[in-house]
Amino acid sequence: MIRLTIATAGVLCLAAGGFVSADETPCEERTPTDCAWASVYPFNTIGNIHWPIEDNLIAVGTAFLVSPHCALTNGHCVYKRKAGEYISAEQTFVPGACRTSWGGIKSQLGWRTVAHKRTNNKWADTSYTPKQGVDYGAIQIICPFSEITTFMPLCFGYESNWAQMSGYPTADLPDANRLWDQWIAYGDVIYTANRWVRYDARSTGGASGSPVWNWRTDSLLADVYAINSCICQV
Repeated sequence: MIRLTIATAGVLCLAAGGFVSADETPCEERTPTDCAWASVYPFNTIGNIHWPIEDNLIAVGTAFLVSPHCALTNGHCVYKRKAGEYISAEQTFVPGACRTSWGGIKSQLGWRTVAHKRTNNKWADTSYTPKQGVDYGAIQIICPFSEITTFMPLCFGYESNWAQMSGYPTADLPDANRLWDQWIAYGDVIYTANRWVRYDARSTGGASGSPVWNWRTDSLLADVYAINSCICQV
């Protein structure tokens, strides 16, 4: 997990139809969005999730709405596997977040306190391997966002030769002045096997939990087939 000062931020979060990891790529293909872009579908369903940790630091990841009350993210964004317990700190989810003109984070669609956190039995079981294949979780909110009426559709057993993802990386950004903006990444799928999808899009801390999708043929709808994950010590 990446830990940053309360003034900045960074890290965390995996799969809807399989585990995804991003191979290192020599090219920097990531593109930052702006507030207008982050306010439209499907990017408005993708949000920053953050919570306080020790020494005046915060942890940051990405989650995306799949229904009015539920967003998916990594298991390690909600559950401390080694400690055997859910993260007790209050977590905040901000969909469609973007950078303000003065360098802060703007919650243009509002924000919600996470009411419930969930993960799966295999992620909670420290003896299960490989842990990266089960690193998924969910957050639940009580009050939905009134401006978001279309959500990310999950596609199981879906195979694609192309991957697009979008989230909130905070580590190793090509432009540090675009911290807090949502970044889009894309690349070719290298292979898919045993709940693993490897692709050559770049991913760094904070982008964990980003949805990975392909565009539906002749449509602006996204088909989400996995969740981006960092391989972290959790």
